Amino acid sequence: MDVDLQARGAYRHIPVMLNQVLDYLITDKDGIYVDVTFGQGGHTKAILRSLSMNATVFAMDVDKRALKYVPDDNRLIFVRHNFRYMQFFLEYLGLLPVSGILADLGVSSEHIDSPEAGFTFRKPAPLDMRMDQDIPVPASEFLRHVSETQLERIFREYGEIENARVLARAIVSSRRKQIFSTTTDLVSIVRRYAMGNPKRYLARTFQAIRIAINDELESLRRLLIQAERVLKTGGRLLVITFHSLEDRLVKNYVRESKCMREHPDSPVLPDPEEVKVNPRARSAKLRILEKVCEHEGQ
Repeated sequence: MDVDLQARGAYRHIPVMLNQVLDYLITDKDGIYVDVTFGQGGHTKAILRSLSMNATVFAMDVDKRALKYVPDDNRLIFVRHNFRYMQFFLEYLGLLPVSGILADLGVSSEHIDSPEAGFTFRKPAPLDMRMDQDIPVPASEFLRHVSETQLERIFREYGEIENARVLARAIVSSRRKQIFSTTTDLVSIVRRYAMGNPKRYLARTFQAIRIAINDELESLRRLLIQAERVLKTGGRLLVITFHSLEDRLVKNYVRESKCMREHPDSPVLPDPEEVKVNPRARSAKLRILEKVCEHEGQ
């Protein structure tokens, strides 16, 4: 699991496994490509540089902070929305079928470094954790009302925390006396129940809450289903995962799909030189899925 990401502090934005992404994603320089996790635009801008002037790139990001990184390129169409709605926008814009789709599921440096975001336990900040600022319930409000049973499930399933029940009970009990308004408030409680490496435990706890707040795994499930519908035969879906929950979901999807197959080179791991330059890439895993037949109904 990518639990060390939050412990490393600020870092400059470096797109993960960029060369590998370009090598496996681009099969037609005149095609239509989709980057559903635009972030700071590193992958998108490199994809644009690799394509002809006749190509089109459709990019998405749910975070309004991504808007300031959108380049001025008439081949690029950007939509600020959750990628679970990818198919709707592609159909609306008449961009079907597409040649390739990229999803980099890592938490961006913009999220980690933004003082108001509250994604990391290492920095005092409002306890927010929303990737989309239009979501009405930040983490602080969520922890105020979530049931003990639901919180236990979140810690167990999304953080793989062994003493999930104990931690959930402690948080629910503590909120009767204090309000979890900041990351420091939450850390002060969680630290008391840490098992093993305290930083790893804290990172797993924050990860679990973040996944729940943003409904991340359901968004990924919907993206996988839609990818099979919008890709042309021979087109590819590239997914960069950073923890076992995401990777397991992708593997299970491929196993059950009739028309998507995993590329023989998949999964691809970052080379040691990249990890030295960009420690964020350490836990990344690139899976390459290829559409081998037409989806039913197409």
